[in-house]
Amino acid sequence: MTTPMSKSQLDRYREQALFGDNFWSWDAEELVDEIDRLRATEAWQPISTAPWDEFVLLLVPSGYKRPEWDYVQCIRHSDGYHNRKWTTAQNDHLTDSHTGEVAYWRPMLELPIMEQET
Repeated sequence: MTTPMSKSQLDRYREQALFGDNFWSWDAEELVDEIDRLRATEAWQPISTAPWDEFVLLLVPSGYKRPEWDYVQCIRHSDGYHNRKWTTAQNDHLTDSHTGEVAYWRPMLELPIMEQET
């Protein structure tokens, strides 16, 4: 498969399709797969679909009225480390700092690359 398309590229192709310019550099199946991939990375997903052995963002009850929800960077290890429970980046059990059930997850956001000043 070719490299992932940006949102602006998808928008341009969508406009071309709407206005009759049917230039497509991707076949239809690849385009549908790419749209699904982009949607999946932007949406909160049910916790039952969360991956093992990688950091993700979890949506958890904050314990306050406002904001009602909080998100936290966590990982769960498939090898039994921390009894396979969600662990924060600070190596704490998630339940130590948040109450309630974990509701949703999403992949980590891409961080901007910071250039060092010379």
